[in-house]
Amino acid sequence: MANNFVNKFKNNISAEETLPTEIYYHASKKAICIELDAANKSSAGVTVGVAVEDTGSLGSAITLNGSGEGITSAANGTFTKSSHGLNVNDRVVFTIAANAAIASGSSDTNLNSSRYYFIQSAATNTFTIAESRNATTPIKFSGSGTITNVKVVALADVVRGAPIPVGGSLKVISGQKLVLESTDRIWAYCSSARNVDVVCSMLEDVS
Repeated sequence: MANNFVNKFKNNISAEETLPTEIYYHASKKAICIELDAANKSSAGVTVGVAVEDTGSLGSAITLNGSGEGITSAANGTFTKSSHGLNVNDRVVFTIAANAAIASGSSDTNLNSSRYYFIQSAATNTFTIAESRNATTPIKFSGSGTITNVKVVALADVVRGAPIPVGGSLKVISGQKLVLESTDRIWAYCSSARNVDVVCSMLEDVS
């Protein structure tokens, strides 16, 4: 099997940790990330985060209980599920059958199936979500929605909050190698929207 070198470029990466920019993905090929660089284009210092998602380790679907298939209280945005097994700061995604309107605590008007949320609090039979890690208050809902299930995402940080000075760049991966199974993803985000570019060098078709 021939090895193929490829480059991936992403301009103006996302400034949202829970809605990051996909840097690399391949549905059927194993790959090695040889180098990943992030460049600051702004007139001020920025920080950058890079994470790897092991899609093969996506948690089993946790089917939700309660009215509206999960949202049991529009006032406090609490989800109900007995023995759910979730922990504070777990990253999760939702399968959404009908929009759940959000009153506060989010940049979205409805719960977003494309966004990673953090578990903000977790009791034995209930949990709440937030859009940021270690959030002190959860997202508040303004109405019921139909949420089919929730899954824990296997997302590991490579760097988080790493500083890049004005006019500078950061070698996030260089020297060490990052091995990706097929369907694994590399994500990136930064502290200032549209001010960071990322270039990634990959070796595909590895065994």
